Amino acid sequence: MNKFFEDMDVVITTGASQILSDENINEALKRHSNKDWGNVSDEDKKTNDEAYEIGGMLLSSYTFEGQKVWVITDYGWKDTDHKVTTILLPEEY
Repeated sequence: MNKFFEDMDVVITTGASQILSDENINEALKRHSNKDWGNVSDEDKKTNDEAYEIGGMLLSSYTFEGQKVWVITDYGWKDTDHKVTTILLPEEY
């Protein structure tokens, strides 16, 4: 995982934890931290790239075992002490 995501809390919802293997979780976090936003629109990719630089919400979408999974990182500005990444199913949002 890259330096930007160090010291970040990671939360996995009940639904996602019941479906995803540890390997799926690690792959999702690796892709998300490498700015591979997965199956999101071009507009969402652009928004993610901008938010990565100035702060905001990052949304990635991946499919594992036929199930769509979202990875959301929420933070203010890059200086913000607390950042959290949540792995969840879209219906849990």
